[in-house]
Amino acid sequence: MTTTPAKTDAASTPTRASVAEIMDWRPLMESYAVSEGIPMPDSLEVSPEDIQRYSELYDGFSASRIGDDYDYVHSVRFRATAALFGGYLERSRKIVELGGHSRIGVFAQTVFQSDYQAYESELRDRFNLPNGAFDCVLCLEVIEHIKDTAVSETTIERIASFNYSGVMNVLSEAFRVLRPGGVLLITTPNAASVDVIFKVMQGEHPHLFEPHVRELAPKQVKAFAERVGFHLEAFGTFFAWGTADEDTRSRILEFISQMGFDPSNRGDDAVYVLRKPLAVSNGSTARETAAYWRAAHHKGEVPDYEEFLSNAFAKFIEPGNVIVDIGVNYGRHFKSFQTLTGEGGRVIGFEPVPAFVEHSKMICGADAEIRQKALSDKPGAGEFLFMTKAVGESGFKERASQGDRGAVPISVEISTLDEELQGLDRLNYIKIDTEGHELSILRGAEAVIARCRPIVSVEWGQPTYTLYGHSKGDLFD
Repeated sequence: MTTTPAKTDAASTPTRASVAEIMDWRPLMESYAVSEGIPMPDSLEVSPEDIQRYSELYDGFSASRIGDDYDYVHSVRFRATAALFGGYLERSRKIVELGGHSRIGVFAQTVFQSDYQAYESELRDRFNLPNGAFDCVLCLEVIEHIKDTAVSETTIERIASFNYSGVMNVLSEAFRVLRPGGVLLITTPNAASVDVIFKVMQGEHPHLFEPHVRELAPKQVKAFAERVGFHLEAFGTFFAWGTADEDTRSRILEFISQMGFDPSNRGDDAVYVLRKPLAVSNGSTARETAAYWRAAHHKGEVPDYEEFLSNAFAKFIEPGNVIVDIGVNYGRHFKSFQTLTGEGGRVIGFEPVPAFVEHSKMICGADAEIRQKALSDKPGAGEFLFMTKAVGESGFKERASQGDRGAVPISVEISTLDEELQGLDRLNYIKIDTEGHELSILRGAEAVIARCRPIVSVEWGQPTYTLYGHSKGDLFD
């Protein structure tokens, strides 16, 4: 983490105000929930009593410690973070902190006797930490310092662009090392804060601290985290730095409201609680899994279909397995397969859309074994339709009744799974999601399926199967 010199002007001087005065957590959460259309999690309870308790615990811890300029400048943030994250820290037995030791990590170790360690190696590479080992990952004022991962391409587009691959690696690796149900706790400057707007209005650089590589807005963090597989459990902002005075902030917030924009969550520092989902525990067979999905869907308990699939896959995949992912798309399930199979496993993906391959390697690792090919029942070349307005429906055929999907034809190499996996003597699981083309792929995989006897999961949907002249019964013939 970067140490910044202490400012001496009155507006930037940290105060000993209570955390309740700095940030009223619950109303901010409710405002965010309404604006983002997400339900308030019933399990979140940060009561005034908890805020008071963890504030006092932090004060007692901090009183006996000599700080430096960094500790002074960040003192408001430290105290607020301890109060808001205190419950999560107290409930976490094993904690790892990314980017080195901070007062919050040492606070958890000292006060709650947590098994705490700091990870200070390069955060853009695979972490030298085991899968599923930690209850909590701390990432405090870190992601704004992360540069992109190195790329082999030297085109001007890649050299001149910023693709957030370093940040995505931090999030995806944090996901990997957390146990199911574990939490990633993030604090980072809020690029959508009223103080950022104040700086822009003065003609200054919008970063709250200019040497930062890239400060992120809440919608970016939320989108990146969900792409990796996290659930946003809690979010809020507060004022930690004091770039603008209270009168200026009030006038800018009033202007934001008058312009018709949401003035909430405009504090200069943002806090996120990101939860790694637990695997579904209902049933162990495919029939039981399907029954669980139907029942849960009708009760409105499973709003995220892809999350349900991830949980279902987890029932059948073990460490060391060899997995084939056909239809990688943007890499969410491929990344999950990497986590489930671990160091001794292997995941092989097939995805014909170049943009999806690039994005998947960004979150799954540059060395991820994702082959840019389409699969079918015979090899060759063909035209694949990339649906720019409905990317999840990309395939060899377009659904005529669905309206304009922004179909863009791209030329693709076509292979068969039998051809691609010649010589492979162990295969545990095949996942196929190719918008109706599944049966043709299975016909091109008869040899490897007969040889390895893997579990095979395919997506079924009457509208897409009809496009190819297939029916549900054809799967079993």
